[in-house]
Amino acid sequence: MKRNALKWTLLGGALVFVLLYGIEMSTSGIERLYGSVEGSADAALDREANSLSSLTPEEKLYKQYNDKLAELQERKIMLLEQELQELRAEAARIGQTEDYWRYPYSYERLPGLPAETEQASVDKLADSTSGMLQAASSSGIRFVVSLFDGLTK
Repeated sequence: MKRNALKWTLLGGALVFVLLYGIEMSTSGIERLYGSVEGSADAALDREANSLSSLTPEEKLYKQYNDKLAELQERKIMLLEQELQELRAEAARIGQTEDYWRYPYSYERLPGLPAETEQASVDKLADSTSGMLQAASSSGIRFVVSLFDGLTK
């Protein structure tokens, strides 16, 4: 039993090291992308204000141009969405469904063939396989957690 205790201690130490190293790596990656995790919203606003004040006049002009362009694009998207709603209302008034306009030839298929709107059998198989793999991985994670829980108690 004494030999096994040393092996278990070494294995536990290695697992703790790997776990702490993974936490440190993920934290540093998050901080590199999004900034400090402990920082507040006020600190983020201060960083943005400092970054704006350090810009050159050309960079400020470029930022203003990009902001204006984004605003124009959002406005154009809003107008297109309104036009789409009007077209849908017109199609509903005429009595034709949206599927008729999206898939006009699906109503002319041969009998026995599935419509193009149905999910392919390969997709159904992939969905069921992904569900099985997700269930297996979550049960594996629960098993590992229960092992660590049993070792700590």
